[in-house]
Amino acid sequence: MSQPLFFDLHVHSTLKPYMLSAVDSPWEDYDQTTPEERVRRTPRITRSDFTKLLRSGTRVITLALHPIERYLIAALTTRPVMYALVFRMRLERVRQVLQRNPFTILQQEYNLLMAYARQPDGPGEIIIVRRPEDIDAALASPHKIAVILALEGAHALGFEYRGYKFPSIRGF
Repeated sequence: MSQPLFFDLHVHSTLKPYMLSAVDSPWEDYDQTTPEERVRRTPRITRSDFTKLLRSGTRVITLALHPIERYLIAALTTRPVMYALVFRMRLERVRQVLQRNPFTILQQEYNLLMAYARQPDGPGEIIIVRRPEDIDAALASPHKIAVILALEGAHALGFEYRGYKFPSIRGF
């Protein structure tokens, strides 16, 4: 009997590797790399790293790239330390990210995804879905994941170009 296959409609496999210096790759098991975070997380276990997805039989995913919605968070606070708590990031990394344009953040997260299209220490590989045949190609191998790209927070892009002014953030 063959293992059942699954589709995950919404994962953030690249968010932690992009935002946290402790996690290098979307193939890395976050629960082992950052065990101290398990205490503070809302979900106690992450399931979105590519290795866990393959192990569970999840072979098609919608991966949400996420430009940080600074203007939304800025409505609540202008303190970088609060951003760090909300996003569970190191303060130094928060400052780096907040100084960048949201589209640049999106591009950098995408570049990280593409840099790790192949598993560094194993046979795993992702295939970005551009046409239906790409899903078939991924399902033909037990080591491939079909990735449908999505943007979570696409409304966060381009505000600088429409006259929107981000609130000033203390500490910069």
